[in-house]
Amino acid sequence: MTFSGRATCPEYWYFRLFECIFYFVIEIIYYIFVSIFPWIVFSILMFLPGIVVGMRRLHDTGRSGWWVWLPSASFSVIVYYVAFLYKLNPSGGHLSPLVFLPIIPFLLCPIATLIFLCQPGTPGNNRFGPPPGNGRG
Repeated sequence: MTFSGRATCPEYWYFRLFECIFYFVIEIIYYIFVSIFPWIVFSILMFLPGIVVGMRRLHDTGRSGWWVWLPSASFSVIVYYVAFLYKLNPSGGHLSPLVFLPIIPFLLCPIATLIFLCQPGTPGNNRFGPPPGNGRG
């Protein structure tokens, strides 16, 4: 498992498909045995490989792998902002919709990252190395 290099679009999306299929299987196991342990173990085991393949996919598009953290950071900002709003108005009274305007850019950040992950890789070498598969894919 290496953070350097590049990953093709199919490599990334097949990895995510594999992950979704196994999460579905684990959900079935959860409903049968009512045990969250397999879900926790699988999540821990998939965290680092998911980050690695995401970074390598972004490298293939010519972007820094740090973009992979943008959705998580955006989600954190949104949670803290909503918690701040709740602290200002704990009764849950009516808030103006305008108080939610500052979080709009943070809602767009995961969409931008998704667009980057869907774009085709840069042809030929880029700053992250040669194309995946020795230029064949």
